[in-house]
Amino acid sequence: MKMFLSVMMALLVVGLWPCQLSSAGDFKAIRPAQWYVSAYGSPFGDGSPENPWDLTTALCSVLVEPGQTVWVAGGTYHGPFAKSASPSGTEDAPIIYRAVPGQRVTLTADKTEPVVLWNYGSYVWFWGFEVTIDGDAELGLWGNAVKQETGIGSKYINMVVHDCPNRSGFYVAGVGAEFYGCLSYRNGRWADGYAHGFYCQNSPEDANDLVEGLPWMNFFDCIVFDNYGWGIHSYAEDQGLANMLYDGLIVYGNHVGNFLSGSLQYDDNFIVHNCWTYLADGERLNAEFGYDSSLNGRLTIQNNVFVGGSSAVWFDNWQQIMFQNNTCYNNDGWLVAMNTPEAAFQYIFDDNKYYWGSRHLAYLDGTCYHTLDALQTEFSYDRNSINTVEAPSDLWVFLRPNKYESDRAHLVIYNWPKTEMVTIELAKLWEAKKGKRYQYRIVSADDIWGEAVAEGKLDDTPIELRMTGPYAPEFACYLVTSRISY
Repeated sequence: MKMFLSVMMALLVVGLWPCQLSSAGDFKAIRPAQWYVSAYGSPFGDGSPENPWDLTTALCSVLVEPGQTVWVAGGTYHGPFAKSASPSGTEDAPIIYRAVPGQRVTLTADKTEPVVLWNYGSYVWFWGFEVTIDGDAELGLWGNAVKQETGIGSKYINMVVHDCPNRSGFYVAGVGAEFYGCLSYRNGRWADGYAHGFYCQNSPEDANDLVEGLPWMNFFDCIVFDNYGWGIHSYAEDQGLANMLYDGLIVYGNHVGNFLSGSLQYDDNFIVHNCWTYLADGERLNAEFGYDSSLNGRLTIQNNVFVGGSSAVWFDNWQQIMFQNNTCYNNDGWLVAMNTPEAAFQYIFDDNKYYWGSRHLAYLDGTCYHTLDALQTEFSYDRNSINTVEAPSDLWVFLRPNKYESDRAHLVIYNWPKTEMVTIELAKLWEAKKGKRYQYRIVSADDIWGEAVAEGKLDDTPIELRMTGPYAPEFACYLVTSRISY
């Protein structure tokens, strides 16, 4: 408790938590803009820094109003937890539940509980929480670490959901949700690949069957790996999916496949931008868009890297596809595979880079195309694309800064030379931080609370970085933060 109060006071001094209450009378008279939760808080607290709530109370309190923030101090919170439908936020004034910056806030539940955090609210943000299961789950138990079936406009920001046996990391069917900067890994069931990193639906049926009236479901800058089902599983059976946006995702090493975005019904308006995928073998699908419908609408895929799998990228029965500025590499299977619909379709494939070490370039409607020339002659695809009939041999390095926390970024490296150490120029990748006295700390994505792989002052000095993780030295993913953040 003393530690919690000292943190409160320190944050008040620097201006992060500006609201201070002088007495119980003031507390009743003035609704503060911010509330406080501690692992040692009480349902009899008043939500002040001196007398914080427990988390269960904070999630249901009618005192929390739209536009207010509930700060949650570091510690382990034993659930399960449920955010009530009321009060909810609004589009312009969400209710925000946020971990204190720099503190590890862990939400957990016993292995007999199928859900750790259940959200029934709308326009509610959960920010910076770790979610995991306390101990190994029984084999037959199933569920979801974070679950939302109803509601609109909720956001999950910089959350870390991991090691939840027999559970998907996130299951969200409420329309218009956003996932930003989240990590989801080692979730699911070992025996048969059940459960996924993300299992999500966004259906026009929830917007009077109108795609134009359906809020977008947004996936931004998440890291999704080593889940025992799919990494990203946007899937439905009795309804179609629409308005799905994937931007800045790093999806790799998931045991059934990395991406499956499609339903048994008509899907429409999927956009995939600036994503990176990796599979080490050719037995699983890397990325599949569209699933088992005989007809789908619009699909846009631009500026992505698709690596590995039985096919690097697969399309099913889309009427419109724009596939531009992508990089594809596969040493075992197809680079691009697709089925086209019986209805008229219009596809644009161009300005792509293809690397392939096998004889398989494309598989279209049951026919194999082994050269780019054959593909260009038959379909007029990829007129300005590049085809290299060999594996890549250089270093590919990408950085994605975080818009919610300016000192945070994701770093992904394809190390085709397969050296144990690589040299990167972080200052060139992160121009916004150059000259700002930024002290960086780089950790492996699968061990973000572990020892730093590299740390120091951000300047023009090249950084020697050790390749880490289950797919090193060929592939690795890292979290970059300020040295004072963790």
